Amino acid sequence: MSNAPENIGIGTPGEINVDWYRTPIGRDLMRTLMQRSDLQGLRQCLLQLSLTAATGTAAYYAFYHSHWAVFVLAFYVHGTLSGFMGLGGPAHELCHRTVFKTRALNEFFLAIYSFYTWTNYPHFRASHGRHHQVTVYSGHDEEVVLPMTMRLRDWLFSFTINPVGVSFFVFPAFRYSLGMFNTSWDRKILPESNVTARRRVKA
Repeated sequence: MSNAPENIGIGTPGEINVDWYRTPIGRDLMRTLMQRSDLQGLRQCLLQLSLTAATGTAAYYAFYHSHWAVFVLAFYVHGTLSGFMGLGGPAHELCHRTVFKTRALNEFFLAIYSFYTWTNYPHFRASHGRHHQVTVYSGHDEEVVLPMTMRLRDWLFSFTINPVGVSFFVFPAFRYSLGMFNTSWDRKILPESNVTARRRVKA
């Protein structure tokens, strides 16, 4: 479903007639699967954050004392854990508010994960909401654009240092802090008329 009919207006997801596939799951089972839990959320978040803090501390200690083998191992584990803290993991689910039953806990941990991973969660919520309305429709979904290609250097970046990935988070942070919403996607999900939403992203 990557090609939208030509007569569909870009930026008007309500006008797109999508014949979505619906997974045959009963309502009772879906309700069970979608249950939120403060206890489970705290257990998962605190464990992940504690492990990340511990491996980061170990890497710093080993580097300071020139224990290079320990440093490489600790830093690798720390980087691996950190790679699953952003939009590919907790930040994504917390943005959906599917983790904690108590909304205040959800927003608190979302702020922590977002700060750590340079995630602008007000922007992601606006973007991801539109993405779910027009998933992978060409010309409508600019959050996930298909087809994607993986080059050799992309694989190498994935296992070492990814300057492209860093720029994906850092440069927009500076743009939004200056109130610059100048991409086509920004203008679709955060039109000038939505002053409140733009203010949240800028803050």
